Amino acid sequence: MFPCGLRNLIALAELDFSKCRALKDVPEGFETLTYLKKLMMSECEALEVFPSGLRNLIALEELIFLKC
Repeated sequence: MFPCGLRNLIALAELDFSKCRALKDVPEGFETLTYLKKLMMSECEALEVFPSGLRNLIALEELIFLKC
């Protein structure tokens, strides 16, 4: 289970979901991380849904999405 309160981390600059093999969906609040510059998602084999809030990440400069 992912910790609740992700939406409170509004100044978060980097987020690494790498090797979260049981992750099926990105946690609620993901779309509020508007200062996020780097998102890493690799080897998330169970991921069923691509993060829908990705378009809200206006500061995103680097996206690493491998083997998901």
